[in-house]
Amino acid sequence: MGRYNVWNPSTKQDQFTSGEMAVQFNEENQTTVIKVGWTADGAQKTGCYNTHCPGFIQEQTTGAWWLVAEGNVSIGYWPKELVPALGSGAGYVYWGGRAQASDGVGPPMGSGERSLSVDGTSVNGYVEQPRYIDKNSNALQPETVEVDMDCVQMYTERYYQEDNYLLFGGPGGDIC
Repeated sequence: MGRYNVWNPSTKQDQFTSGEMAVQFNEENQTTVIKVGWTADGAQKTGCYNTHCPGFIQEQTTGAWWLVAEGNVSIGYWPKELVPALGSGAGYVYWGGRAQASDGVGPPMGSGERSLSVDGTSVNGYVEQPRYIDKNSNALQPETVEVDMDCVQMYTERYYQEDNYLLFGGPGGDIC
């Protein structure tokens, strides 16, 4: 969980950019991931990025992996039968941004800016108060954070542990 700001950076055909939160379980050759959408096989044969995905249920009933918006508004859930590998919990939780392009020219991520300010005037993509739910239903701040950035010339990501605030973004381009 966490509060994301939402930007609408311009993208071209065959480009993708997002702010994401994902829970993941890895076992041998199988990776199961929910990314406010889902894929159970590394997006090889299954996967979808919106609430119209097969298997996503938008009714009030019990389910294992709920999507809840600010104000405790329940949007829907992924049943445990859809993602059985996550039955005992996720081994990995991810928050951040992602940008991808087939032509090698990366699209903007976040707002398209590289600012790393947490003074309330940030023009960057951010996740405020990222937390995860443990097996006892406690909302906890991450104890350890791993920054994974493929192209530091185009994008920036930084986690401020004391403020529990993650900033990410950048203009994109063809530098990498």
